[in-house]
This record gives sequence, C-alpha cells and structure tokens, in this order.
Amino acid sequence: MILIACNDPKLVDRLSRTLREKYPLYSVSQKTSLVRALSSLKPRILIVDVSLPRLRAVRELSSIQELSPLTKIVVISDRPTTGEGVSGLGNTSGRLLGDPPVAPMESIRKG
Repeated sequence: MILIACNDPKLVDRLSRTLREKYPLYSVSQKTSLVRALSSLKPRILIVDVSLPRLRAVRELSSIQELSPLTKIVVISDRPTTGEGVSGLGNTSGRLLGDPPVAPMESIRKG
C-alpha cells in the first residue's frame, strides 16, 4: 500500500492515476491524518509533500519515520530549498524531488 500525504488535489490525482493500477492507495491532506494513517496502516511507501499543512518542513520527517520504520519515504516539493534537500536526504529513507515527480513513479512502478 502507498500512502500519499499531500494537500494539492491535482497532484494527488496525478499520483493516483499513475499508481492505482499496481498498488492500493490511501491519501491524507493534513499532518494529523498522516500520523494516524501511518501508525495504523504501516504502508510500504509514503509519498509526502513537504508543504503539507502543519508539517514543519523536512525537520519532522525523522519523527514521522519512527511511526512506521519499514516505510520508505519519498519526499516531494514544488520548490525545494537546499536545506530541505540536505535535511530530507539525511533524515529519511527517501529522496527530495521536484514537481512533477516522474522519476519516483518509475521506481515505485518497478516495485
């Protein structure tokens, strides 16, 4: 299962169209919903937009990872800063990617 944490409906729709044929999907649009879903669902992959409301940017990703340690995290951002990139790569198992997230979709599709 893939959990998508993003408050941009258009981006959620693009990701969903790309992934729903191969994976069950669940999406949330707020940090509180992300925490609940990650704790209970333990998804294989989390795709998280760093602009998610109430998520204090990339600094919080290591605590998010602790909720489901085996979940792979893919971090997306439409305008990543250098600090977000360095912090994101250092604190999670994911990668910081720009928009559109084409490269990770290929990785996810391949399993």
